[in-house]
Amino acid sequence: ATIGKRVCARMRLHPRVKPLMDLAEIDLAPDLSPTPEQQALLTETKDCIRGVLEALPEDWRQVYVLREVEQRSGQEVADQLEISPAAMKSRLHRAREFVRDQMDRAVCA
Repeated sequence: ATIGKRVCARMRLHPRVKPLMDLAEIDLAPDLSPTPEQQALLTETKDCIRGVLEALPEDWRQVYVLREVEQRSGQEVADQLEISPAAMKSRLHRAREFVRDQMDRAVCA
């Protein structure tokens, strides 16, 4: 620890390298708000997702929203919808495939 203290003291008294810029000049909190182009893309993406979810058959949509959006457990979803866990898994699988296919088409279109 003594060697480290001496080295730090020497560096303060006799700096060998001068900083290239003052740290006060560096913007440590850049503006992270989206650009107009990013905002338009975000709006378009949300609209696309909303359209895909609305196109899902109702029984698939219920399972998908509860499981993927609200992040409930499979058992909770099955209990709430009064279906078997196997039926919940089947509907979720079909819904995921549907969403994936629709999103692929939307991206490629």
